[in-house]
Amino acid sequence: MPSRRSPRYPDSGAGAHASNRSHPASATCTTGSCARLRPGGRRAPDTLADTASRFEIDVEQALATFAREDLVHHDPAIGTILVAYPFSGTPRGHRVLINSTHHVEAMCAIDALGIAPMLGLPIEITSRDPHSGSEVWLRLDPGEGAWWEPQSAVVLDGCVCADGPSYRNWCAALNFFASTESVNGYLAANPDVSGRAIPMIEAIELGRSIFSGLLQDEAS
Repeated sequence: MPSRRSPRYPDSGAGAHASNRSHPASATCTTGSCARLRPGGRRAPDTLADTASRFEIDVEQALATFAREDLVHHDPAIGTILVAYPFSGTPRGHRVLINSTHHVEAMCAIDALGIAPMLGLPIEITSRDPHSGSEVWLRLDPGEGAWWEPQSAVVLDGCVCADGPSYRNWCAALNFFASTESVNGYLAANPDVSGRAIPMIEAIELGRSIFSGLLQDEAS
């Protein structure tokens, strides 16, 4: 594991490097109220039913609304939550350790990077370059900054040419890569994917711009 050195990206709290494009699904996602998952992605029926009952909400109607708005997706046959942005109920290859305590899966690289500013807690992300297979590791601390290995790591800002909800097109492309060269090789080998490599600093700011303050906004 990389040693903790001075942050490559000191936390300034500013979004000066944020991309002009918002993550289409997450930009409006109210994850605080919908990301209650059991390990393995199984819905906790009693918890959902009890919460819905207090607000006189029908669970299945609520889940149908979430799916229509591309916020939460579930498997109605077995009651498994598949997506609750920024979290995934199934393995996606973006493993996130929150506050050295809880492991979760993120839907994509940008969603993983958004978890720290959303919760105000330090996280560690372990992912793999889908082209080279190399490991990409990051640590984000809202109060201290960011560290990542390898130093050349970037994020593919792109999408898959496919219809359907965001997790089938945008999320499938938004991955960590060990280098810009690896992104270019991946794009050449996968003509159904379009996009470009963005620096890690820009990706961090994009995640921050989407998720920072999201739970505070819900509570207010």
